[in-house]
Amino acid sequence: DDLTFKPDTAQMDSLHRAIYRHNQLVDDSIRLDSLTRAGANGIESPVRYSAKDSLVYIASTKTAHLYGSSDVEYQSINVKSEKIFMSLDSNIVHAEGRLDSTTQQTIGSPVFKMGSDEYQTGPMSFNFKSKKGLINDVYTQQDDGYPYSKE
Repeated sequence: DDLTFKPDTAQMDSLHRAIYRHNQLVDDSIRLDSLTRAGANGIESPVRYSAKDSLVYIASTKTAHLYGSSDVEYQSINVKSEKIFMSLDSNIVHAEGRLDSTTQQTIGSPVFKMGSDEYQTGPMSFNFKSKKGLINDVYTQQDDGYPYSKE
């Protein structure tokens, strides 16, 4: 923009120049903030997540591993499970239960909600951007029926 006003910093004393540069840095960082960026990765709202036991973020692969009563929420989509793995680059969430070593039973199997529909599942993967996923061992209630699907 040739019409954008830019003050002449050569005419400013050192204090005013420092304040001007600081304000520019603040403005630049706000403009680049992830909450104000216009859908660079296709996600339109924040993804909220929590874990009762622990959360491990691996910066090199941009993945988050949530352990123990984990919960991920995006818009009207909610995934709860004992273990959840999120790839922040590809917008994919993978959830699965944990095998109890003494009883050999699965604990904390995923529960997937999308709007008012709720599904109790086995291992599952879901893409927030495309709103598509792959779910194994799906069980739900629809009207008076209880459908089950292997995949």
